[in-house]
Amino acid sequence: MAAGYLSSCFQVSMFLRTSFQVMIFSLISLQVIRPDNFSNCMAALAVATGAFVVALPKSTHLLTKRIAYGQLVIVYVRTVIHGPQEGVATHSIHVACSTALGAIASVNQYCCLITYENCYKLFS
Repeated sequence: MAAGYLSSCFQVSMFLRTSFQVMIFSLISLQVIRPDNFSNCMAALAVATGAFVVALPKSTHLLTKRIAYGQLVIVYVRTVIHGPQEGVATHSIHVACSTALGAIASVNQYCCLITYENCYKLFS
């Protein structure tokens, strides 16, 4: 039971690390290339560059890299769609907050599952 909880906490730390990596890279790239100058080609180039930056460190877990790739795509597609209507940081912060909320919810869901299983064993 404790091992499962520690595994969930490890996954949350991976999600937060991923969000931090993606936020830093996307904030810098969106500062350099303004959202009003963003096109489909620029988004593809930014995702490719971001994927390279995320894949570079060997210490990063494979699941973390997969999450980061998804976050990069979401940030830049939102930038292409919404463009200059939203601020530079809004796209990155929205994705980071969504990931953090999902990570926290996964730990909460795991705790609820363990509680349910223990109650089932206790009363059956």
